[in-house]
Amino acid sequence: MLTGLLAAETANQFEINILKCTFSKFGGLQLDKEIRVLINYLTSLTSWSIREKFARLSQIAILLSLESLNELFEYWNSPLAITWRLTPNEIREILKRR
Repeated sequence: MLTGLLAAETANQFEINILKCTFSKFGGLQLDKEIRVLINYLTSLTSWSIREKFARLSQIAILLSLESLNELFEYWNSPLAITWRLTPNEIREILKRR
């Protein structure tokens, strides 16, 4: 339970701080890499998956690492589309960080 609370608070604090920064494409790629490492580490500490606590954060990292808006439309309209946890307004705000 403690690991789950830690993961939720960590994801929340990351999101708050990300929305205060600007990113280049490479900064977005680095953020994505670091989030994946953090998720894997926290998952290894517990017997259940905590990936859902980082879903929004993972989607933010995807948006910040896109090469162009066309990639966003491919994600959005794909038949294997992910369930977005971000609203269209939040996506616009995140894309302004690039």
